[in-house]
Order: sequence, then C-alpha cells, then structure tokens
Amino acid sequence: QVPDYESLSTESKSMIESNNYDLIFLDLRMNGIQEENIISTDEFSGMKILKSIKKKNRGVQVIMFTASNKAWNMKALIDAGADGYYIKESPEYAFPLKYSISNTKSFCNNIKKCLERSYLKDIAGKIKAYKKELSNSNYDVKFVNQVSVQLDVAYTLISTAITQQQFAFAYISLEQILEIISEELIVLDNYQYVIDETQEECKDWILSSGQCRPGTNYNWKDYPQWKKICSLYYQLWNGKDSTFGEEIHFLIDKRNAFMHNDKVKLKKADINNKKMDLYSKDGFIRLFKMISKILTCALK
Repeated sequence: QVPDYESLSTESKSMIESNNYDLIFLDLRMNGIQEENIISTDEFSGMKILKSIKKKNRGVQVIMFTASNKAWNMKALIDAGADGYYIKESPEYAFPLKYSISNTKSFCNNIKKCLERSYLKDIAGKIKAYKKELSNSNYDVKFVNQVSVQLDVAYTLISTAITQQQFAFAYISLEQILEIISEELIVLDNYQYVIDETQEECKDWILSSGQCRPGTNYNWKDYPQWKKICSLYYQLWNGKDSTFGEEIHFLIDKRNAFMHNDKVKLKKADINNKKMDLYSKDGFIRLFKMISKILTCALK
C-alpha cells in the first residue's frame, strides 16, 4: 500500500525507470481503505503514480485498473496520460455475462493497442535526453528552443496518430528538424553555402550504388536539403557512414513526394529494394533513427 510514486520500493521504481517494460498495469487505489473517502480523481494514489510515470517517460504505456465506472474518472485518467483502463468487476455485484464479455474484449483491445505503441517509450526517452543535452549546449537559445519544440510537436503527433494522414503529418513534422538544423549551421555567403562553424564551403554530393561521395558539379541555385545535411555529417562531424547520404536523400524524398502528392515516389523502394510506409509508424521510426544520428553528432 503506497500513497504516491516516491513511496514505492526502490526496486519497483528501478523497474519502472528501466523502460524495459512494454506495458504497466496500475490500480487507481494503491493505498487501500485509506482512500475510501477520496472524491477527487487527482487525489488517488494511482493517479499520482501515473503522473510520475508519465513525467519520467511519457511513452511508457499504462493501463489503469479501477472499480469506478464514472465518466469523469475515466476522462481524468486519459487526460493524465493513461493509455487505457479496465473496470474491475466486484464479486459482490451480479454483472451480466454480456457486460463481462464486452469488458474483457475491451481490455484485450487496449492491451493490443498499447503493445503496438510500446515503441513510443524509446522515442520519448531519447527526446527527453536530447532536450536536456541541447539546453546544456553552447547553441543559440532560439535554435535550442526550435529543435526542442519541434521534437515535442512531432512526438505529440505520432503518439496520437490513428489515421494514415496523421502518421504522415507526424513524419512531416519530424522532418522539419532537418531544416531547422541546416538553417542554423549552414549560411549562404556570396551565393555559396558555407558551414558556419568552420567557414568551409559545402561540397557537392553524388550518390552512386548506395554510396555518397563528393562531386565537382556545383550548382548553388539547386542545392537540396539532403546535400546540406550531408555537408554537416561528412565535413563538420567527420561522419564515416558512406550510406548516410543515400538514406537521408531517400527519407527527404518521401517527404517531398507526400507534399507534392507524387504517388510514384511514395511507393518507390530504397536502394536495397526495401519499401517504407509513410502512412504508419514505420516511416516515423526510420526517420527518427536518422534524426537521432544527426543530433548525436551535433551534440558531441
């Protein structure tokens, strides 16, 4: 019996904070009969623990167990970040069999939904870490705020995405971070793109057989986003992954295809003949991996 998160055992808190669990079941009343006279949902021990869990990692999936079927309690739990709830059936009351079956099916569907969304805890954890590193970095405050806000916007969109369009919008929002980074770290000087930190002129980049290498045909009127990111990765950060350029080009191309409703490019596979669905979590996860690589380099 515990009244709040801090009252949990050290072992329990360590298990929760390890982020190794896909789903947590949490009772609304964790403090026994001491909560019998509580009216406000926010005062229940389970609600306090839920808020603490979500504060540590908003992507952790939590299903609440409660004997209450009051609509305002359910709304309060969802508003606090609960990913589902299960209404317990007391043996003291004769629940109709039809209700029990429906209640159990709903519970199973909630579990399935949460397991499909368990990837969010890893993304949320990394975003929290990146935001902390950015706030402690030497970057301009405006730039730090822009990246941090855009990370939050992208996460909010992916965490609430249900339809294909919503998944696509989450992807587009995440891709916006690439533009924010390149605008901050690359400047246009005398019609030439230059890396601001080193004043080194950005190189041209060519893709050949999945590999990215410097070219010689400069055209500053047509210097696309993927080449700017390649200049940062290869020139400023000394990146060694020769396939980076191909991947970032592929991911940005998907964004452009969506914006211009180019159905041919949207269906196009990558260099390894692997297709990517922009209208599901898969596209977001793949792009986030590249964003993570870029942010890791930028924060070294």
